[in-house]
Amino acid sequence: MGTWACGSEKPASPETTKFPHPLLLTIIRDTVGTFRGVDIGEERAVVEYLEGINVQELSNRSALVVRQDFPGNNCLYVRYVFLASGRLGEIVADAYLERIELGTVLAEALRQYFDRRWGPAQSAMGVWSWRTRDVSGQYPVRIELRDESEEYGYGKVNITVYPEPL
Repeated sequence: MGTWACGSEKPASPETTKFPHPLLLTIIRDTVGTFRGVDIGEERAVVEYLEGINVQELSNRSALVVRQDFPGNNCLYVRYVFLASGRLGEIVADAYLERIELGTVLAEALRQYFDRRWGPAQSAMGVWSWRTRDVSGQYPVRIELRDESEEYGYGKVNITVYPEPL
């Protein structure tokens, strides 16, 4: 299955493996903000408040890593990277799923969601990307989505949100 561990070791029921929309909504969490209710440039306190119920795997001055478990052997790790100013500088989220097919379904559901939100994706070498703005509305931000399931041998979807170089 791989070297990751999420949730319980119990097999998922058929109801939990059909998930595209319920899991999508859990991962996105909020339609406010770029991802999970926050934007690049957000204050750390906002991120900590919104992620409060999820398991903190790491918390230090420059990063906060949280884990959110889903039914079955599925979970999401989100790494928030903070600048010296304490403001959010990058978000890296990895969804780990029991099966390759689940990763493909989730990646497609995320792509459709992001397309509706920010317009059609640019696509190159297996990466879909979109542009938006930071919390101030001044600086461009890039959202990238990758379905890495085939190369890992289980469902794995990556979302990275970062400021574009000026």
